[in-house]
Amino acid sequence: MDFSYCPNLEELILVDCTSLLDVHESIGNLERLVYLNMEDCKNLRMLPNMGMLKSLEILNLSGCSNLDEMMKKMESVKVLETDGILSDLRPGTSSSILTYLPCSLVTLNLSRCNLSDDAFPTDLSNLSLLQYLYLDDNPISSLPVFIKG
Repeated sequence: MDFSYCPNLEELILVDCTSLLDVHESIGNLERLVYLNMEDCKNLRMLPNMGMLKSLEILNLSGCSNLDEMMKKMESVKVLETDGILSDLRPGTSSSILTYLPCSLVTLNLSRCNLSDDAFPTDLSNLSLLQYLYLDDNPISSLPVFIKG
């Protein structure tokens, strides 16, 4: 779908759209989009460049287990739900996804992502606004070093 026909869209809910493979690049121009929920879009492979989404605050990608690449430069996102999406990714992909987390995050859910102790090679201390970090149901034996600060 070409989203340029609905420039005032504030919420987009695509929950359980299991046939969704990709999202039209025009979604990146929805300047008023605040809430984007793509939970359980299991066949979604990649998100287009969404750097223009200056108003986006809540992004739910939970259950999008085939997502190969996450967004870059999403400065306004405060809540990122990724429950379970990293668990099925190919080796090495999870750390690259963690690299692109927006520094505006207040809440980050990495529950059930099968993250081990070595899954945190990136220092996430640049997430200075982060208040809530969910790591439950991951096989970690110690907290990541960046948390002590």
